[in-house]
Amino acid sequence: MSNLKMPKLSDIPYPELSNDPQKAVSMLGKIMGIDSHLIKNESHEDLAPILAGLFYYRFLKEKERIEVLTLTHKLSNRQLFAVVQRKATDMLVSKDWVLWSQSAAELMESQEFNQKINDWLSTFGFGATALAGKDMIEKIRIATSAGTRKTAIGHAAKRFVIFYALGTAIALACSERQASLNAELERRKQLITSDFYN
Repeated sequence: MSNLKMPKLSDIPYPELSNDPQKAVSMLGKIMGIDSHLIKNESHEDLAPILAGLFYYRFLKEKERIEVLTLTHKLSNRQLFAVVQRKATDMLVSKDWVLWSQSAAELMESQEFNQKINDWLSTFGFGATALAGKDMIEKIRIATSAGTRKTAIGHAAKRFVIFYALGTAIALACSERQASLNAELERRKQLITSDFYN
């Protein structure tokens, strides 16, 4: 392991991570979506290099990835072992599933793409606001009553409502994604780069 370049908790770009390793492990576990009851009985000395390695997993070389997964076998909690293994797999399948594993540059790129989608949807009147939801419900009510007459207008109205509902759902998903991206960038406070981001 001595010739491997393994990340440490201090390499993680969250300024609010505690200097106390036990608190830092707990906080990082929370950020990663690992239930606190899985972490609390685990040694923070064993868990710290695993979580730091998991944070940078996508950016590690193959030998370092293997080392991170090898370290997980030291965990006494088999449920925690499974969660860590699944998180490593998830981020390899799609980096977008795991925001904390993205570099600041990737987060900003996703944020820009999301904003373009939001702008495009808003030009067609789709929004993710409560007013847009109220508007959609009213259109569903009107289309449903029109559709019961079995007219061409009723069928067109139903199609419109489906189209409108889909557009609004996409706008809502984009809005939620944007909020998550903003929160992750805010959590980092500084757009720190790391030797692990290649």
